[in-house]
Amino acid sequence: MENEIKRKALIRALRLALLACLLSWGIFFGVESINSDLTRQNDLATQLLASYFGNLLAMLGPALAALLLWRFIDKQSPPAFKWSRLRYYLAIAAGMLALRALTISIGNSIEPYDTGLRSPIESYIWIIVGSSLTLGWVGGLGEELGWTAYLLSALTPAFGKTRAVIASGIIRGIWHLPVLAWPLILEARQGKIALNEFAVALLTLIVFLALSNIFFSAMMGWLWFRTESIALTGWAHQWFDAARDFAPLLIIGVAGSATTALAWSILIHLIQLLALVWLARQERTNLKSISPT
Repeated sequence: MENEIKRKALIRALRLALLACLLSWGIFFGVESINSDLTRQNDLATQLLASYFGNLLAMLGPALAALLLWRFIDKQSPPAFKWSRLRYYLAIAAGMLALRALTISIGNSIEPYDTGLRSPIESYIWIIVGSSLTLGWVGGLGEELGWTAYLLSALTPAFGKTRAVIASGIIRGIWHLPVLAWPLILEARQGKIALNEFAVALLTLIVFLALSNIFFSAMMGWLWFRTESIALTGWAHQWFDAARDFAPLLIIGVAGSATTALAWSILIHLIQLLALVWLARQERTNLKSISPT
């Protein structure tokens, strides 16, 4: 019986992964093909706008996949759309921005730069920033409806919270593969790297994406298990992306330095690791409380 429950959960996870990749990867590769032409034309502004809005559209793939599966395969309704509390939204936005400010300060203290706001700020940057603060939530909902609300709900009863989060992170990471693999694909097609070098680089990229997204899924999973609010997890995803991406666009100097990027990576992954540890400890405590004495 237990094996059958696990088998059905894995089938649901595999269906979501395949359908989400089918829906999103065409957009990813299509946008990158357009950007290859724009690169040759040296049109940076249009290239950045195409990348942003193309990726935003592709982020809806997991949500659309989940909704189709709920409706036509699982024959069940999606989880109730809970808003949770306003103070959580404010705390998440403020916390992400404060963390980004801290990493910029750390970067500047270690490797001082002439730092200031970009001037002038081109119109395409304002479009990206404005869209991130509005449509970015829709993109966050698109991912989290699939990878959190659907996938964690499917896997947790069979495998527990910790293993469900890890599996979700691996699938989420592989789904992101086209975004980072496209430059490698272009180099391989142009004969700039050998096939064995391409294979090693691609495998390394898959491992990196899987690990980083396991940590990210732990943070989203922690929020989901505590609130069951898809609106809040989508909001958290939006402000994670905004805090990570805004600074290099708006601030010259230290915001784009390798030291600042490393500080951000260390601190955000530490927070995500704590979320994963919390989930594992809570699960272990719950198992002990229900085990026979």
